[in-house]
Amino acid sequence: MSKIASLFLSILFVYPSLVSANGDRNLVLAIETAYALADRVFVGTAMNLPNDSSKMAFHVIKTFKYKAVEKIIISCHKIKDGCEGGIFEAGGQYLIYATKSSVTNVYDVYQDVSLTKPRSLADLDVALLKSIPHPFYEFNDSGWWFDE
Repeated sequence: MSKIASLFLSILFVYPSLVSANGDRNLVLAIETAYALADRVFVGTAMNLPNDSSKMAFHVIKTFKYKAVEKIIISCHKIKDGCEGGIFEAGGQYLIYATKSSVTNVYDVYQDVSLTKPRSLADLDVALLKSIPHPFYEFNDSGWWFDE
């Protein structure tokens, strides 16, 4: 086999893994940026709010940033196609990067909505989030505290 043919075959077989690794590096940077800018990062189960279709409640399963809470409300106003039927379905589990909205106790999905995704598609995200050191988050009346 000629050198050109073997070089071509090498590129053909190695190129997909190089592209994948580069894509993973871009995703890692996006995850790290979102983690730094989001107010809360968590995995939760979506639940409809019976009296308000403009928001979706999430039962929190795992918190990666900020203190652990039982429930977080996400606004759907900035999400294309809203919550139910948009990026969320009631009963589904999701990894969510959220930022504080102007409404008390309500959060918006982080500006890069592609990072908020079904938990089943977030293995790389979750592995990276578990490796990020959790700093102290907030001072309250009892002192400094951090997640887990």
